[in-house]
Amino acid sequence: RATDIYSLGAVLYYLLTGRPPFVADSALDALLLVLEGEAVLPRRINPLVPGPLEHICLRCLEKRPEDRYASAGELATDLERFLKGDSLTVHPQAIGRRFEAWGRRQPALVARFCTVLLCLGIVVTAYQLHPYETPIQHQGVILVLVSWLVISFLCQWGLASDRHATWVRFVWSGADPAALTAILLIAQAFSSPLVILYPTLVAASGFWFRVSLVATTTVMSLLGYLVLLLQAKRPHADSMPFHWHLLAFVAIIVTGLTIAYLVNRVSALTRFYERRPPAER
Repeated sequence: RATDIYSLGAVLYYLLTGRPPFVADSALDALLLVLEGEAVLPRRINPLVPGPLEHICLRCLEKRPEDRYASAGELATDLERFLKGDSLTVHPQAIGRRFEAWGRRQPALVARFCTVLLCLGIVVTAYQLHPYETPIQHQGVILVLVSWLVISFLCQWGLASDRHATWVRFVWSGADPAALTAILLIAQAFSSPLVILYPTLVAASGFWFRVSLVATTTVMSLLGYLVLLLQAKRPHADSMPFHWHLLAFVAIIVTGLTIAYLVNRVSALTRFYERRPPAER
């Protein structure tokens, strides 16, 4: 019964929006969305969808079977109550469940949102306890972190459009290393352990499951490191043996190649799966 309710919810979603609950470029991406993601809110696609009807649809598409309608009869009852203008039998989700659903619906944004907020908290707290940088530097770092957060929200908003989603992903992939470079430049932290964040960003770009986006993040990270290197070569700036920088470049490149290789293998398996006859899947 829980499977039937989910199927009815998928049909209702299509009737309301003109598209399936989960749209992806490959079968693997679609499967991951079904297992871990959340459908885009119907009213974001079609603003004319009434709120109660959206709530009925999303209740059918809940990940956990026990959170869906217990039977088709209960679903029919709520649809009838909606048509009559009465209140529904199901209650809105708790704040925690709604936040969890929002996180699954926008994982890239949530990851950056939590990371940037954590960084803001650390930076502000550390500055209050021990002002290790000038007020201008501190304000500059805060400004970059806030701008990074705003850019992430704008990019997430752009991903909702199928027309702009492709180039928005490239902008987002390049914005992360660019923001990190700006922070390191302002804080003059080229010789700090924070440069390890470049390979970290390259590794995280693998979650896009696209080799081109991994390459974009890798190239932007290399350019960012090069900018920091040129800045450090100015008079009175801290310097390190040049071969250390070559090793850092190699580390970023190797990380990018490794992640790209893994993503390409997953893509190859996806293409193999899609070429198989439906009866053999």
